[in-house]
Amino acid sequence: MVTPARLIAVAGVIAIASSLTGTGALASAGAHAAVSTNRTFAGYEVSRPTSHISTATVTFVVPTITCKKNSSGVGPSILIQSTVNKHNVYSDSGGGIAVTCQNKQPHYLALPIVDGTNYNDNNVPIAAGDKITLDVKYAKTTQVTLTDDTTKQVDKHRGKASVGQTAFFGDSGVEVNHHGLGLDPFTTTAFSLAKIDGRPIGKDKPQRFEWVDNHKVVLITASPISHQDQFTTRFKNSN
Repeated sequence: MVTPARLIAVAGVIAIASSLTGTGALASAGAHAAVSTNRTFAGYEVSRPTSHISTATVTFVVPTITCKKNSSGVGPSILIQSTVNKHNVYSDSGGGIAVTCQNKQPHYLALPIVDGTNYNDNNVPIAAGDKITLDVKYAKTTQVTLTDDTTKQVDKHRGKASVGQTAFFGDSGVEVNHHGLGLDPFTTTAFSLAKIDGRPIGKDKPQRFEWVDNHKVVLITASPISHQDQFTTRFKNSN
C-alpha cells in the first residue's frame, strides 16, 4: 500500500514530511481511476516497481498564500519513495517549498529531503512568485538539488545510495511537531518540466489525485496534464 509523502516540521521548524498519509492506497499501474482522492496530496503519482527511477525533476512557481488561520500550509514538491530495504522500510527523497502561515503571517521555506532527512537550514531564501526547480538523482549517492531559478541560488544535499520507485508531483501536506496544518487560500500553482529519467510523466500514465477532507469535500484539485509534463494545482476549500 503506497501513500504520498508529507512535508514535516520538527521542533516548530517547518519542514517537508516524508510520510504521506492518505485515505488509502494509491492506485497501482494499470488500475488507475480517472481521478483518485487523498487527504494530504493533490497532483500526480508515477510508479516504477520494476524499472525504478534514476532521475526526476520538476519546476514550479511558488504560490502566494492568504493567511486567515494562525497556522496553515501547503507544500508544492516532488517526493520519491525508495524501494524497500531488507528491513521492509523505504525512505523519501526530493523536497519542495513549505508555503505556510504562522501567526497569520506568510512564510516560505525551502525543504530538500535526502533519504528521509529534512534539511530546513534556510540556505536559499524563498519568496512567493519565485520559480523553483527540484532535481533528484540516484547513483552511488542520492542527490537532491533545489534551485531558485529567480535568484540563481542553489541548495544541494547528498545521502546514501538508494533506488527510487514511486514519485509524487504536486501539493503535499505540511506538519509542525507531528501535527498536520490546515489549508488557507493560495494562488494556483503551475508545475512544468515534470519528468522521470528524462521522460515526461504524461507518457507514464500517471495517476491523478484530488485532496479531499473527511467528508469528501474537495480542497485542492490537479488539472489534466498538458504538453505531457505540465499541470496546475488549484485551491478550492479550507479545512
